[in-house]
Amino acid sequence: MQTMKHIAIAFISLLSPCIAQQPLPPAVLMLKEGYIKTIEAANKPITERYIAELVRFKSNAMQEGKFSDALAIDNEIIALKKNGAKTEDGAKTVRDQYVGLWAQGKEVILLSADGTTACIYGVTGKWVVTDKLLTITWSNGCYHEYRIAKLDNKDKLDGNDFNPDGSNRGEKHYDRVRMP
Repeated sequence: MQTMKHIAIAFISLLSPCIAQQPLPPAVLMLKEGYIKTIEAANKPITERYIAELVRFKSNAMQEGKFSDALAIDNEIIALKKNGAKTEDGAKTVRDQYVGLWAQGKEVILLSADGTTACIYGVTGKWVVTDKLLTITWSNGCYHEYRIAKLDNKDKLDGNDFNPDGSNRGEKHYDRVRMP
């Protein structure tokens, strides 16, 4: 009798993976979809507050010259937003190639994957890549335009710095900062 019991248990154990792989019934799938949407809605304000705090920490890290901290915080923000700016096939976009830290002497800027930017002086802004230009528009009204015609050189940004009135403040040359 014990042998039959062991055989039955072994048989059920062997079938368990097959049974577990069966698709859920449509009604349960709808229930699951509602469950996931409810969790996402409940988590959204918590995540938004966390991201806002991370942005503040990133800005402070930039102002304090803690660039590796700023980059790590930026990566956390990107992961939370699930915005890797990838194409559908997973390839990097042109913009992805410029994400990171850039420096001209002591002046350092961070180009984030979500299209935001910050500099060591605490000024924030947005950046875009269009045609052959990478343009940064700062919150103080200034903007930078960098030629990116040479797509083979992703470690240099050469361009001009403009005042809010459009007058040219001169050329800027940034180099990619490599983190150890």
